[in-house]
Amino acid sequence: MKAITKQWSQKNVNPVWGCLGPEGKGNCWYCYAKASAKYANRHRKVRCKLCDEFVPHPHLDQLDMITPRQSPKIVFVDGHFDWNGVDVKKEWLVPIVEKMRECSQHTYPILSKRPEFYGQYQLSYPENVILGTTVTNEGPDTLPEMAEPFKAKVNMSLKDWGRIDVLRKFKGYRKAVSFEPLLGPLPEDASLEGMDWVIIGALSAGRKLIQPKKLWVKDIVERSQEVGASIFMKNNLREFKRLIQKYPA
Repeated sequence: MKAITKQWSQKNVNPVWGCLGPEGKGNCWYCYAKASAKYANRHRKVRCKLCDEFVPHPHLDQLDMITPRQSPKIVFVDGHFDWNGVDVKKEWLVPIVEKMRECSQHTYPILSKRPEFYGQYQLSYPENVILGTTVTNEGPDTLPEMAEPFKAKVNMSLKDWGRIDVLRKFKGYRKAVSFEPLLGPLPEDASLEGMDWVIIGALSAGRKLIQPKKLWVKDIVERSQEVGASIFMKNNLREFKRLIQKYPA
């Protein structure tokens, strides 16, 4: 398949903004959403202080951007927060899930670096939701690829591929894993079994793209194909002339 200007999400809606990181200690060092929030805030008629601080808070009026008469799309609703993030309130998530149910023509992938908490509020997710997690494979293999300002920030013992095993325990839902940014190889003993959609992307550091090794990407693609998962290689993977860009069934 030729590389085309697709995005893995076809519509982005941001009813909640802000993230404190998977441990509640601050944003991930490669976080794009914080800079994006500040940029969007500068163009608002009334500036939101909490968006500048990037602490979790709601903007539920944004849900009005989703309506039952729209044509079906992949709609991403947590691009600027972690669905299971620290300080994300149930009363913010309930109206989002209700909107997902009301506008059932769309498909809603949601992502979290804390997949173990998908059941914490006993939300009844409709069938058009895809439960997802983010895995970076951050570790020693990341260091040679990093520019000097980032090297000190790399977590050498993260082992975040364990999130896939956690996600697999949620039966009855389609599941996705996003390897963005892909910062290292997927270990041989890590399994993608049970994943329906696999997204792969590079690290955006300001205006510079830091490319993952082609071998890392090819390995994930092959292992995704082995388990029958749909694959979406993002346009920022500049080392590839041909990109597989498929949406989940």
